[in-house]
Amino acid sequence: MTTDLIQVCYDMTDPKTRKRELTALLRAAEELACENLFVLTWEEEGDTVVQGKAVRLLPAWKWLTAPQRHNPTPASP
Repeated sequence: MTTDLIQVCYDMTDPKTRKRELTALLRAAEELACENLFVLTWEEEGDTVVQGKAVRLLPAWKWLTAPQRHNPTPASP
């Protein structure tokens, strides 16, 4: 059972890069029936909804130092 899906991208400011990374994550989420979606970045942070799916963007250092990495769930769509 897949509980979290994590995509890693240094910088998602370019719209083409952002689309590529989120599209890959959403395809995996659909195939694996997973709702906890994360993108680890260098510094971008926030929540976004893409195609009805909530995705949490986190700086990698915050994810790595979180006491319970599987607890910070994305915002609801």
